[in-house]
This record gives sequence, structure tokens and C-alpha cells, in this order.
Amino acid sequence: MATISNWKELIRNFMALTFVQEEPNIDTISLEQSVAPYSEVIQQPTHCKIKDDSNLYIPNDVYTEINKLLQWPMNVKNKIRKKCKKKNYTHNFDTTYTIELLKIEEKIFTISKMIEIIIIKSFEFSCICKKNKIRYCFFCKQSVLNNLQRFYEHIRSFNHVQNLKKTILDHECLDITIKFMEETNKYWKCHECEILLLKYHKSVHQRDKNKNYNKIFLKCYEESKNQRNHLMKEFDNYWYNIQTYACVPCKVQFKFKLNFLNHIHISHNTEQDIIYDFCIPCAILWIVKKDKCCYSFSIHCGNIMHKFLVNSSDFVIGELPSRAKELLEHVEETTENLFLLSEAILKSDLTKEKLLKQLTSLLSSVFPKLKIYPFGSRITGLAFASSDIDVFIDCEGDAYEYNECDKFPSLTYYMDIIKKCLQNDKDIWDVQEILKKTKVPIIRLRHRQTGLQCDISFSNGLSVENTKLIKSINEACPSCRKLILFVKKWLSCCSLPGLNCITNYALTWLVIFYLQIQKFLPSINTLIKRKNKSRRISGWETGVDHEILDVVVNKSFIQLLREFFTFYGHFNYRDYVICPLIGDTVEKKNFIDIFTLPEAMDLYIEYIQKSVNNESFRIDSSICIQDPYELSHNLTKAVAPITLRAFKQYCKLSANILDNIL
Repeated sequence: MATISNWKELIRNFMALTFVQEEPNIDTISLEQSVAPYSEVIQQPTHCKIKDDSNLYIPNDVYTEINKLLQWPMNVKNKIRKKCKKKNYTHNFDTTYTIELLKIEEKIFTISKMIEIIIIKSFEFSCICKKNKIRYCFFCKQSVLNNLQRFYEHIRSFNHVQNLKKTILDHECLDITIKFMEETNKYWKCHECEILLLKYHKSVHQRDKNKNYNKIFLKCYEESKNQRNHLMKEFDNYWYNIQTYACVPCKVQFKFKLNFLNHIHISHNTEQDIIYDFCIPCAILWIVKKDKCCYSFSIHCGNIMHKFLVNSSDFVIGELPSRAKELLEHVEETTENLFLLSEAILKSDLTKEKLLKQLTSLLSSVFPKLKIYPFGSRITGLAFASSDIDVFIDCEGDAYEYNECDKFPSLTYYMDIIKKCLQNDKDIWDVQEILKKTKVPIIRLRHRQTGLQCDISFSNGLSVENTKLIKSINEACPSCRKLILFVKKWLSCCSLPGLNCITNYALTWLVIFYLQIQKFLPSINTLIKRKNKSRRISGWETGVDHEILDVVVNKSFIQLLREFFTFYGHFNYRDYVICPLIGDTVEKKNFIDIFTLPEAMDLYIEYIQKSVNNESFRIDSSICIQDPYELSHNLTKAVAPITLRAFKQYCKLSANILDNIL
């Protein structure tokens, strides 16, 4: 039995529950109330205010999509009103994290003491019966299906919490409570072993001399303890599960965590009578008054949409996809094939050469000083046959080291001219998309003769320098190249959920960083110091020593792969930033107090101090990987929590598979 030394503290935690005089009639919530929740709602990109809070706990976008799918009847008056004009979501990243917001984030993702006590005590006073299909709750004298989600919903119900509260508040010491129940309550029996099963009360099974009873008792006890520990472990990491946020007192829902944190900071930070609750199947966290917490979860569980999401397991990460499993069963063979394929493309890439030749021929007549720089996987030795080609075009031959491409006066002009040239040569080029307002303006096209996809960028030479660096690392460390190729293929087999997956470029730096941590590869800062000759592009240092000594990896490839999966399967993404520049992690809070950052990041500090308009490194994303050159750029800032959770889980599962092979 998990002991709680301070019973007065325990009672204080439960005193909040006594404010509720009467249980709301959850069972009589009407179908219309459950199905058509958002009466008079204005859907907004960041958050929306809701007049009817019975369905506040379900993410709006999820509710809307599933509502359409199921074609549930909706009252015309209760339809969601949407603004016609689409808004750019980038304005949600304009707010900078502060120490106060970081403290609030830590608070909202720490399970409340009250909920923790409910879980611990409820598992202590329940038993598994009838061939593990039923769990009997002694507090409520009620049988519940032996399913973690079902039992958790039961122990968070209003009636159960009231029964639990009454037991604790009516007796100063739980030992007295146990004795009282043992003497008067015939229901405290295990349905399977027919003995009083007051778990953890040693005198019960010590008095009984029947060894079979004791054996069954211990089995029951261990199973219950394992389930409780599993549940608590899940709840210790629910930061990885939450995708939407809600404030019940204000009836407002938030899509972005940063907006929610700001709302709490402004409206609720000084309040003592609030509690944070959450539902993992629905991927939502909400704030509620303490006097309503005991039935807020019950209301949520009574929601039809919650039941749908529990049954559909939309936000549950399942088993590793079969294609990824098959890949892991043939590691050596797959790695060799991928390496040979990429080597063939690297050494004799006729399709790339043909594309570049025709592109240069087309544009040089318009821009005599034109310079074209290919970059990306086809240069680094990480390409597959279907890989696209990235090209940086310097129209006047002077933009390679240009600072702040967004202020480049002729950028739009150049893009328009090039677009027209390409469209006039339709037999060779298929212009598919023009992206002028992105961080890096791009023209996306297809080369008809080779079928290659091509992205043309116009900003500066940072991407080209990144490519040179990765190529140098791959040449010095073939194991690094092989690991990137395999993990890249593995990731494509995993089909991670979420709109924005981990890019191949970000994945490359995950592999390099892991090898830096293992001391096989030097930090990028070490290469900068070794070169000792500055070369700045857009204000960032790119002067590195490309003559990296050949790296000897004294581990088998399969062992290296297993340790890669183990490392990222257990990495603390919540608190740390992955920084290849220094070959180590940095705490997120250091990016708030920038003067605590390592000396190697002095250029970043200078960049932040230079202008209030300069974007700081985003630490509010689920996974943070700092670009080794452009230190303000988080390579994975768009990756959703569910994507990271799947990546983390699949890394663990993959490590387990390789453990069995080794």
C-alpha cells in the first residue's frame, strides 16, 4: 500500500470535493446537447468561445469532422459559423515564451494531487475477478469491465469520488477504515477467491493458512499494482498526448498551447481554486474550478464524441506498421541495397545534370550573371531514385551571402520573371506552385523529360552550405550515411500521423546529433574552431573545416541502429533542445534567458538583441532541433504532438525488435 504520511494533507485535498452539494444529472443530458454542442459558436484559428460547455472538452476540428462523417442530426440554429476568409496561422507563433509561461506549462502538465490520490486509493480497494474480465470496486460495491479506460472513467465518476471522499473524511486513519469495513461490510470479498481482499492489509492473508488463497491474493494484488503503475506512467508523460486546450470557467477552447498559457497567465494565474484535468483518448486538457472538478470529467465521459474517440482510438498510437517491422527484420540487406542505390545516384546522376543544364540554358539568357547551386539529398549521397532536386538560384550572382532575404527588393520581381520563362517553355517545365510568403520563397515545378520534382529557392546560400557540411560528414563517416538512409526509409514506412511530419533534413540532424552524443562525430562548433576562418551568410557562421578525419565506429550497424532508436525513444523532448552546433542538449529555459546559453551561441544572442523583429528560436513546439547554422531556426517547429508521440513510441518498439535480433 502506498502510504501517505500526512493524513491532514490528504483530507485537505479532498475537502475541495465537499463544496459540491449535488450531482448534476449526467445521464439525462439530451442527445441534442451532446450532438449539437456549439450553438452560437464562432470558429477561430486560435481559440473560440463556447456558450454551451457540455462539449467544451472535445477539440472543435475533431468534433466538426466526425460530425460530418457520422451525419448526425444537427439543429440548423446550432450550426458552426465560420469566417469566410482564411487566416494565416503563423501569427500564433508571434508570442515569445517567458519564464512565467514555462512555469505554468510545468504546472498544467503535472497531474494534480487530488487525481493522483483518487487513482492510488481506487486501485488499492478494487480486485480483479472472474478470469480477469471484471474488476470489482469496493467503494461503490460495483463491478466494472477490467479495462483500464473503463475503470479510470469509473473512478473519476462523481459517485465514486463521493464514496471515496466519504471513506477518507469519515475516518482519521485508513487503518480504522479498513478494520471497520472488515467487520461490517460483507461486500469486501473477492469474487474469485472468496476471502476478504483488503489488499495491503497484511493481517488478512497472514491469518489465512490456505496457501492457495494467498497465491490467488498475490496474483490479484500484482495485477492490480501493474495496471495502476502503467496508468500512472502514462499520466507522467501526458505532455506528449495533448493537442487541444480549454478553459471551462471562461468557456474558451484553444488550438495552440501558447495561447492557452497566455490566457491562464492573464486570467487565472493568481487563482488558487482551479485544477487542470485531461483526457488522453480525446487529446485535450482543460482548466476547471475545484468545486466542479469531481463531475467535470463525468460530463466529458458522457459525451457521445468522447465515446466515439475511445472506441475508434484515433489518438492512440498502435503497433509498429508491418512494413517497418519487415524492414527491421532485414537490416543488413536493406542497408546495403539503400547504400548502393544512393551511391549510384551520387556518382552518375544524369537526370540531375540534364535538368540543371536545361534550367541554366533557359535562364542565363535573361540573367547573364546567373549562378545555380544544387543542394539537398542528391548532393549529400542520401537520395533515392524518386528524390527531388533542390536548387538555389542567384540571379545577379551576388545573393549567396545576402542577409535577410525578406528585405531583398527584387525577390518578387525575379520570381515573376522566372515563372514566366518556365511557363513559356511548357514542353519541358510544369510549374506547379509559387510560394512567395514562406520563410524561404520557392517555385515548385516538374521537369517533364526526367519526371524529377524540383524546388527553386531564392533566399541565400545557407542551404547550400548545409549540404556541403552533411556531405563532408557522410564522406568521413559511412556509418552515418547508412544510418540516415535506413532511418529515412524506416520513417517512410511508419506513416506518422499529423499534417507536418519530421522532414528528411531534420532526420539527418537527429542521426548526426546521436553520433555526436556517442562521441563518434565532432560538434559543428569544433569544426568552426578548427577552420578558424569566418564566413557568414545572412549573419550566421558557416566557416567550418570540411576536411573531417575518417571516423571509426567500433559498433556493428544493427547495434548502432538499436541504440539510435533507444536514445530517441526515451529522449526528454519536453525540457530539452537538440543542438548539433555544440553536440549536446540545451534546456529550453536557457532560450528564454539567452545570457545563460553556451558561448558557442553568441551569434544567436547578438541576433536577438539586434532587432525586436527577429524571430526567436521556437521552444513551444513538441520537438526542438536547432539548425547548426541558422541558430534561430527550429527544424521541427511545425511537428504536432501526436506525430512526436508516434515517433517516440515507434522508436521504442523498433529498439525492442532489434533487441530480440541481437
